[in-house]
Amino acid sequence: MRPSPKLISQCARSNRNTRSVGPESARSGTSFQQYETPSATVLNDFAAALAVSPDGTQVFVTGAANGAYGTLAYAAATGAQQWVELYHPGCCGSASSVAVSPDGSTVYVTGTAAYPHQSSKVATLAYNAATGATSWLHHYPGDQSGLGEGRSVAVSPDGSAVFVTGLAQDPLNQPSFYTTTAYSP
Repeated sequence: MRPSPKLISQCARSNRNTRSVGPESARSGTSFQQYETPSATVLNDFAAALAVSPDGTQVFVTGAANGAYGTLAYAAATGAQQWVELYHPGCCGSASSVAVSPDGSTVYVTGTAAYPHQSSKVATLAYNAATGATSWLHHYPGDQSGLGEGRSVAVSPDGSAVFVTGLAQDPLNQPSFYTTTAYSP
């Protein structure tokens, strides 16, 4: 029988304040800085996924932030926030998955983005892991009508391909189907 995992740290939010919770041992662990979205009253702001850099020095969190994709980088040793990037497609969006390249230099995020006068699309972004600068942005379906929802992103072991999966529906009056796309970084 494997021993139970030990809680290192945990952060909770109550009335816009941050507090550590959990067993006494958590107090000696790393507390990660809370990120409060620009409009903290929006109830659908949430963290959806996290990934850790291959060398264990950074933690990346993504989700929804005030109708945008919100992606943050933290220093794993201290919990200090390193950068925050918001991708706002023009209407609304939320990220659902994050992955890190094998060399730790790039962070990939995918989710669902809604654009004005268009259906939702899978939007996948690549960020520089050190700075948060956007390296590229891809959409599926492209300029077609129909919709797309990004659900998961993964990187090949050698870093030569980024895989994104989710659902698509084109045209809108047809059943939806699974879709997987491979990008060359």
